Amino acid sequence: MNAIDKVQSSDINLGLLLETLAASRDLPLVFRYEGRPVKPGYHVTEVKAGQFSALDCGANPEAWAEIFVQLWDIEEGGRTYMLAGKFAAIIRKVSEHVQLDGSAKLTFE
Repeated sequence: MNAIDKVQSSDINLGLLLETLAASRDLPLVFRYEGRPVKPGYHVTEVKAGQFSALDCGANPEAWAEIFVQLWDIEEGGRTYMLAGKFAAIIRKVSEHVQLDGSAKLTFE
């Protein structure tokens, strides 16, 4: 199986992910969690976008945007991994209703 495995950084932003997926739309998208691939029947169950502002213990302010993508890691009767193009379409659909910042850090749950 040819799976997309180009991006291995734990700090990836939405724009980089979508750019990588655009070149590989017909390939399976395999996410890894704690060193193992998620199951082929995974679902994208929720996409949340947040703007955060904080003050650390040294009184240094920080602010960032983050997008949380929740994956339901299940095995479901003969399903294969989601294609990269389908994942990108899900993100496009979300962006019709929720403002997504392309430079926002992605966190997968």
